[in-house]
Amino acid sequence: MKKTLLFMALLVALSSCKKGNNNHFINGEIKGLGSTPVYLVSGSANSPVIDTLKAKNGVLAFDKAPSEPELYTLILPDNKSVTFYADEDSRLTFSGDISSSSSIMIDGDSVNIKLSAYRKSIQPEMEALAKAKQQADKAWSSDSLKRYEELLYSAQMQSVKKTWAQKTEQFIGKNRTSPAAVIALRDYYVQTSDLVTLQKLIPRIDAIELKEFLPHSELKTAGKLPLKKGFAMLSFQAYNSELKQDYFYPASGKKTVVLFWQSDDKYSAYLNKKLSGQFEKAKKDSVNYIAVSLDNSAEEWKAAVAKGGYKGKQIIVRGGFQNDNISKAGINRTPVLLVMDKGGKVTSVCENNENPLK
Repeated sequence: MKKTLLFMALLVALSSCKKGNNNHFINGEIKGLGSTPVYLVSGSANSPVIDTLKAKNGVLAFDKAPSEPELYTLILPDNKSVTFYADEDSRLTFSGDISSSSSIMIDGDSVNIKLSAYRKSIQPEMEALAKAKQQADKAWSSDSLKRYEELLYSAQMQSVKKTWAQKTEQFIGKNRTSPAAVIALRDYYVQTSDLVTLQKLIPRIDAIELKEFLPHSELKTAGKLPLKKGFAMLSFQAYNSELKQDYFYPASGKKTVVLFWQSDDKYSAYLNKKLSGQFEKAKKDSVNYIAVSLDNSAEEWKAAVAKGGYKGKQIIVRGGFQNDNISKAGINRTPVLLVMDKGGKVTSVCENNENPLK
């Protein structure tokens, strides 16, 4: 009798455990993950909240659901990541393989089911772009700058991005009131830096339905870059590579090419190296070249400048993107490349889907 009661108690306990697992905010299994911890990032870009998820044989479980609609990013090993939507009622299940973040699917509510279907449709484009970036990284590390540029602007990559943009546009058309539309457009923009498509598609998402969803307002801000023709840049304080006070003077009496960059952003670092070399080699006394760093660490920037051998005027602003002059100009990404006339007014801004070196 005692054995029977003990066996029944064990069944009840196991049943309760199983039921508890189903009530986790996040649960699921990612093949190949093993016991490697992953990171869960939420909150705004300026003040992210990071939680560590401990995995056991690839199985994940996490209980802390958000009180408001939230965008989450699951950071996996080797800089792989996947974004998803959640609210206080979410109970989400992950599945997929660590070898490819595009294979990771999320089930549990209509928003993430829609996102998983969308990601399956763009998987060829995601994988093609990831492969090109991997090849570009190899070209960068071996200092094959010409090959790096070819990979970034190849006809094949332009075709991949165009197809991806078309699929994203179709998805947004069918889901314009859903957070899924915001996340799909955000993923596209983060991966391609295609500001033109962002500016085209963000007005097609219904903001009234998504007024409490922070990523929507962040995307709208990213799409509003006031550095257009005729914009008057202001002077601001900066520091030179010796970390002594310097200044940015837009009205220099010369045509000026300005690059806003970050040392850990490979593409903007590449542009700095190529452009500073072009203007130095050509000795165009009628043209100024200025590279303005938005790095958070002045010491890291100083080391990068010394190692990279960049020419021309290299300066850094305190506070990076949070610097008042930078935020007033609407600069919220890198690289931003612009041309100014002798009086300091912007005559052109190079978008990220164009080749600024031509």
